[in-house]
Amino acid sequence: MEKIHPLITELMAQDKRTTRKTPIEPEINNLSQRQDNAIKEIQNLHSIIITPADKGSTIVSMDKVDYAWEAMRQLEDENYYKSLDGPICPTHMKIEETHQPEAIALPYWHKSTQTQILLPKIHKEPLEWTKPFQIPKGRPIISDCNSEPPLKQTP
Repeated sequence: MEKIHPLITELMAQDKRTTRKTPIEPEINNLSQRQDNAIKEIQNLHSIIITPADKGSTIVSMDKVDYAWEAMRQLEDENYYKSLDGPICPTHMKIEETHQPEAIALPYWHKSTQTQILLPKIHKEPLEWTKPFQIPKGRPIISDCNSEPPLKQTP
């Protein structure tokens, strides 16, 4: 590994000192009280989903039932997803019983499960939507933050 040139190290130190001296500006709300209240009211509606769109910087609000319908339509598509034959708990317990430290890092086993969200493709023609003019197709995003990594490969 190469060493960092002393001039670069000094520039980094100067940047660090300058950053520490720079005051943090207080956040200024650019919304009126009425707008702020309207946003809070919308956020508290449990019948809608507010999510980013698939493209652009648009925010989409969708009926929660329609959003769930599109998610289930995708999850039931056997070209992309396969249902488990049964609960995974017995398999999980068997792995814990026969735990081999060199094969499975169990601390990762207890991490969270993956999560799926959909980004509605509102940029597509409404006639091409899953339900034309009602439910746009969604681009699935699978978040596996804090989920288990792949198992170690043993030689």
